[in-house]
Amino acid sequence: MVNELVQVGFLLTIAGIVIVMIASLLLASQARKGGSVQGGGAVLIGPIPIVWGTDKSWVFVAIVLLLVIMLLSFVLGRL
Repeated sequence: MVNELVQVGFLLTIAGIVIVMIASLLLASQARKGGSVQGGGAVLIGPIPIVWGTDKSWVFVAIVLLLVIMLLSFVLGRL
């Protein structure tokens, strides 16, 4: 059982890396054509959230996603 979970975790990590690489290449090609690239992100280091974005709407999206992830981890941690 544990071995299968390790394999699933490894595959999800590799899939995430591949998705980030593909997204970076697509955004770089769009920026080269003169398009604008917007985005944002959030990192939770212990109890301290760090949020960034290119404009207020992306910061808001990052905060909402961070809150959803925090709520899910809290709920799933109690199960």
